Amino acid sequence: MRPFSNTPQSGLSRPLFFLSFLFFGAFNPGVWAADNGGQNPAAFLTLGIGGEAGALGGAAAGLRGDLTGAFYNPAGIAGIDGTQVEFERTSLSLDRSIGYFAVGSNYEKAYYFGISLIGYSVDNLEARSGPSVSPDDVFSDLNLGFMTSIAFPLGSDLDFGFNLKIFVQAYTLADLPTGFGLGEDVGIQYHPADDTVWGLVAQDPFSDFIYSDGTDAMFPRVFRGGFSKNMKDVGLKMNLDLEWHTDLGFVPHAGLEWRPVGAIAFRGGYWIEADNGENGFGTGVGLFIQGGDMTVEFDYTLAPDLLSDGGLLQQMSLSGDFL
Repeated sequence: MRPFSNTPQSGLSRPLFFLSFLFFGAFNPGVWAADNGGQNPAAFLTLGIGGEAGALGGAAAGLRGDLTGAFYNPAGIAGIDGTQVEFERTSLSLDRSIGYFAVGSNYEKAYYFGISLIGYSVDNLEARSGPSVSPDDVFSDLNLGFMTSIAFPLGSDLDFGFNLKIFVQAYTLADLPTGFGLGEDVGIQYHPADDTVWGLVAQDPFSDFIYSDGTDAMFPRVFRGGFSKNMKDVGLKMNLDLEWHTDLGFVPHAGLEWRPVGAIAFRGGYWIEADNGENGFGTGVGLFIQGGDMTVEFDYTLAPDLLSDGGLLQQMSLSGDFL
């Protein structure tokens, strides 16, 4: 009996079997437990990246051809035509900020790859050993994430992708523990037509974070399915994601983009945590400049700051596509 087959059906069955294993294994509550009191590592990642995804309320499983979409579904980078570069900065209150840089390309449109760096920093944190007017020390908190994304087609209308991630956390105060983590995401996208994309993702199924004081924490695991429908004749694109989050439960996301002309896009989105009623929004605008074989895009996004009650984040990104 042959262990492998060269038929397209075999190429499809192995990734789908792997996704099924991740879903039924990783989402079993008894599989993993943290011994650090339930602390969520790299919590800044809940703020997301990508101007388009953020403005669409996080409905991003079906995003295709956008390098930042790899954060939500790595299979989406298989839609990149040439080379894409993106810079992004997110401004937050309380001396916090997020910086992001990514570059992605492909090899003969058979393999697609991207490398991303995301950094979150908090300055002017105060340390006190007891009640005092002046702090004993002032320090900073720095979190870095490195992500390698790889995708490849399984056929003319199906793509498979995965992310490998490294996380580092460090304080400028020596008494506080540092941390190191490894993570992974796997996803597929099915695009039966140019205007329709379906996506399925298992995010952080076995991702772990270890602290220098001996404690560790598993990342919250996310299973996401969704689609994107581009109605070019009326300039509308609609995205919908249904997400199951081990910490938050069921979280649907919906987003809509309207392009009155080719050079500008208005976006809006909404999400709700069905178990507790918490909800939020995203809104933004995209501007596009076409010149020869290059397209430059500027995105501005306004969304809630999930790490600060009542706060907002402002996100500005600049990307270029080189064909």
